[in-house]
Amino acid sequence: MEAIQDEIVKWHKETFPRATIQAILDKLDEELHEALDEIKGGDLKKLFEELADVVIVTCALAGALGINFEDVIIWKLEVNKNRTWVKELPNGDRVRER
Repeated sequence: MEAIQDEIVKWHKETFPRATIQAILDKLDEELHEALDEIKGGDLKKLFEELADVVIVTCALAGALGINFEDVIIWKLEVNKNRTWVKELPNGDRVRER
């Protein structure tokens, strides 16, 4: 993941040299909404494209903040593994942290 983040950050800086943190956050919000729209639309190829955009923009944001995204994901996954999760809906379709 570190190699792809480095490639994304390099491309992002070359392509959008004046992008601010707020601009990147706004783009991330846009991409998340597009992914949600594709979930409702049912086109898996378009959904995967939008999810890839979410990851790309998130990597660009992490890079702009000087964060190694891979390290953060590994750390956060361990946090989540050590949490207690409970059913939020009776059928278990959604869970939340206790």
